[in-house]
Amino acid sequence: MRVKTSVVVLLVVILFTACSQKSEEVDITLTKEERAKIESVDSLEDILQLQETITLKHVAEGARFSLVPYGDYIAATRLKNGDFTVHLWNRKGDYLGQVGEVGKGPGEYMAPLEPAFIGKDSFVVFDRALATMSLYKVENGKIVFIDQENRNELFDAYVDTMFARNGKLYMISYSGPEGSYRVYTLNNELKLIKKSLRRKYVPQIAFLTTTLGNKSFYICEDYAENWEMYRPVVYEIGFSGKVLRTITIPHKDLSNIHLDKSQKVFLSMSTKNSFEQKSPKTYYLYDVNGKPLHEFTGFEPVESVGGSLQSHDSTLLFMEKPNRAGEAKLYIYELNIGLEPLGGR
Repeated sequence: MRVKTSVVVLLVVILFTACSQKSEEVDITLTKEERAKIESVDSLEDILQLQETITLKHVAEGARFSLVPYGDYIAATRLKNGDFTVHLWNRKGDYLGQVGEVGKGPGEYMAPLEPAFIGKDSFVVFDRALATMSLYKVENGKIVFIDQENRNELFDAYVDTMFARNGKLYMISYSGPEGSYRVYTLNNELKLIKKSLRRKYVPQIAFLTTTLGNKSFYICEDYAENWEMYRPVVYEIGFSGKVLRTITIPHKDLSNIHLDKSQKVFLSMSTKNSFEQKSPKTYYLYDVNGKPLHEFTGFEPVESVGGSLQSHDSTLLFMEKPNRAGEAKLYIYELNIGLEPLGGR
């Protein structure tokens, strides 16, 4: 009798925990004036504030870039002629050089991710083909290789992007077989300490849809071959690596997601017309509980190479096509609708 009672109690606890994870909502208060601001948005220019314009030097024409700003640096992976390479600029746009080389030796890589800065001047590059983690440092404007370690425990992780926060490294997967994990948390010694968000589907398309908040980050559900998510949900992950919430949204056709500066609202672009440069794009605004707030169409503020580039916070990046001198302007915008911060100032 005691065993049956214990089993029943355990099942009740499990069901309660699962239900609370899905149904718990963030307490959001949008004033009448804030709702009016949201509903009046007609274009990206209404909600994007230009923060910085950087002229990057030594930019290769015809290459595909994935850039991320980190403090004093702009880091990028570049695909050209079938090879991925890693590059670094300072905040003035001066080219500091290529990071490492293509190969299988120390400080080399075959399929590198964008660097993640784990210190003011130190950063790591993960090679998802060889499962190696290489540590570099910028000293007197020069890139110096420090060390390389094998990470066999991440060999089948299918990691697509990563970022550092609060002394930890977070590696995110957008591809991989059913049952694999989507979030890998490493400690300050770059040792794997947690795997979370087990994959329920086999993704057919790897969209890098991650956005960071002050206390958590968000990633979208895996994508099917029809350019839509298998389920219309966004996951909130705490910086402990724990899945905090499964947020249901009204659309499956999201190609990216950005958190507004207030931490109250998401901006997402639809996959409809997302690859047609001359067609207006469709954008959605949701609150962080997934409730639809507004929808509008428009063009990106800059005719960018490959559209908006990757960022992990409320910034959006656009880079123009390089000129004959190999210079390209990088525009850094902040997504700011003008709302009061979540939880007050």
